[in-house]
Amino acid sequence: MISEDAQNKTDSILRQSDSDSMTQDEIDFANALGVTPESDCDCYKLAQNVLLERVSKDSNLKYTLTRLRMLADANECSLSDKQPVIKPARILVIGGGLS
Repeated sequence: MISEDAQNKTDSILRQSDSDSMTQDEIDFANALGVTPESDCDCYKLAQNVLLERVSKDSNLKYTLTRLRMLADANECSLSDKQPVIKPARILVIGGGLS
C-alpha cells in the first residue's frame, strides 16, 4: 500500500515533470498491485510507471518522461528504459469524390 508520504513525494515528482498528481484510480491500481515505494528512487519508478500509462493514452505528453528522467538523474536515481506503447493514430477516410 502506498503511504501518504510516498504518495506526496510521487505527486511532487509528477508535478515537477509537468504532469498532474496521481488520480484516485491510479492510486487504487498501484495499491492493487501491491506497490510500496519506500525510498525516493522507488517514488521516481512509480512516477515513471504512471507517466508511461498516461503517455500510452496521449503521446503529446511524451516530454514528461524526458523531464522525469532528468529529475531522476539529478537525484542519482536510475530508471528503466521502458517506453510507452503508443497506438497509431486512426485516419478517418471520408467517402465521396469529385464528379
